[in-house]
Amino acid sequence: MAQPGRLRSTVGTAGVARGGLHGHAVDRWSSRGGEGAWTYGSHMRTYSGSCHCGRVRFEIDAELDHVRVCDCSFCAKRGALVHRVPPERFRMLSEWSELSLYEWNTKTAKHYFCKTCGVFPFHRPRTAPELWGINVRCLEGVDASAIPIKYVHGSRLS
Repeated sequence: MAQPGRLRSTVGTAGVARGGLHGHAVDRWSSRGGEGAWTYGSHMRTYSGSCHCGRVRFEIDAELDHVRVCDCSFCAKRGALVHRVPPERFRMLSEWSELSLYEWNTKTAKHYFCKTCGVFPFHRPRTAPELWGINVRCLEGVDASAIPIKYVHGSRLS
């Protein structure tokens, strides 16, 4: 079993590598693209996430089949890669008091930042405030460069 906080990785059957945190096995990759072409699979997994200093910790259950890149003035400056999940697939592990909230324009979107290190781990998006937009760059053991990007045009919202 892996030590707490250590990522373990073993190769499973059918070309699927398995990795996990805190002893929990999670499917991470599939070789659907042929030999040497590794991509993220479309299986539901539990991911652990945190800000830089670790004061904000959370978990999500998600299929990381894509990330969203928004071109609005705010998202373009912060550079996050976002994947949306419904509230039942998001678990806050830290106290909400560790976060600062930023709102602007219509104040529909709720952008949360760690009070200590300033990292943006998640938000409630303006176009879908019932969902959580997770900054995939805050998830442990995720190669964000291997996930397909969906470009969205928040700059077109008034």
